[in-house]
Amino acid sequence: ALNDLMLIGPYGSFVTKSERTTGFTGMAHIYNIYFVGTSVLGDFDQIVAEDCITGVPSGIDSTNSGVNVRTLVQGGNTEHQRISLSSDSGTTDFVPAFQLTITDSNSNSVTTPCIEWGANALGLSSVIDNSFSTAVINVGDGAVTYASNNLFDVEASDFVEGIISIGDKVNPGGNCPGTVLSIGADGKSVLLDASGGCHALSGEPFTVMQDYRILESFSGKQTSVTEITKIIVYSDTEIEATSGLYKIDLTFDGVSQSTSCI
Repeated sequence: ALNDLMLIGPYGSFVTKSERTTGFTGMAHIYNIYFVGTSVLGDFDQIVAEDCITGVPSGIDSTNSGVNVRTLVQGGNTEHQRISLSSDSGTTDFVPAFQLTITDSNSNSVTTPCIEWGANALGLSSVIDNSFSTAVINVGDGAVTYASNNLFDVEASDFVEGIISIGDKVNPGGNCPGTVLSIGADGKSVLLDASGGCHALSGEPFTVMQDYRILESFSGKQTSVTEITKIIVYSDTEIEATSGLYKIDLTFDGVSQSTSCI
């Protein structure tokens, strides 16, 4: 049906469906939609699901049944940034010299520890792990109940099926980072594996960690050489000191600039 839309066009998307699901609580039908056509490449707006005229069939509790949409990975080109370090003198190896700050689309930011000059790796993946999240719902009235070992039952304020998935990294209340192992039979609670403990209050944000993947490559170390240019000015007659007689043109990386008259 999606590919019949003029906006998407033939072969503009393909859809996968969860296997052996019933559509009941804990076994929701999940459709993953991949936008791949040339007309929809880039950051595609999140689709909106609406009830048809008939809506939810009679006899079904509409408060914990319905359709939910969540963007898993934003579209667009992969961001590619390069960091170059150079020095013309001194000892630079093993000197903690600089930090990096990463900011997401919601203006949340995280700063790395000091990184050694010329380090073989920046370790950005470990720095941003669990740092960026999106609040999708709130913690429910039941809040947190200890189950066993590192397992906790956390109640949400709304139906979570389709909003939170098994395997998601979440952090309800900001003090309960963990991984979703299962969704409760009530459709509003999840079982978390939270090795660091779990504490959350009713009404606090129930956040889901954003999916990031960072690839790093190190070009290696090169010996930097300071460029020295000597300019010799001479004349066979006396020159007034206040006269501007020449300019210097400089070109670096294809960009040229000139000084004022000297």
